[in-house]
Amino acid sequence: MIGSMSSDGWITLLVVALSLAFLVSNRFSPEIILVGALSTLLLAGVLDTTQALSGFANPGLVTVAVLYVVVAGLVDTGAVQAFGARLLGKPKSITDAQTRLMLPLSYAAIFGGCCTAWFLLHDYYPALAVARAYSALAPVRQ
Repeated sequence: MIGSMSSDGWITLLVVALSLAFLVSNRFSPEIILVGALSTLLLAGVLDTTQALSGFANPGLVTVAVLYVVVAGLVDTGAVQAFGARLLGKPKSITDAQTRLMLPLSYAAIFGGCCTAWFLLHDYYPALAVARAYSALAPVRQ
């Protein structure tokens, strides 16, 4: 399998290995390393322009990019610091700060899980009712 790999495969393997090595070394920022890897594959002819830029058309990537801009704006305006100060107040110890942060977060996680379970049950309940109607088992009554 390795002996039958084309030159494009070897170039890609080399670029991926070098990218990983640079990412692990933490000498350059990740965006510079990854844009450099993409540019290398583009200039080497492994990728054409359409293939190289096709990942930027993904709506998930655009959503993440917009969220980075929103978060940067919130950090620069001081909104994150104000929210954190309001949430944490003036804790007396690190344990107090962790409790003030983790309790609301845990309640929000429980609420989110309950909403997810309710929506799944709501969406799949008709299918369960049809399956029960066609099965030989009667519903359990007490």
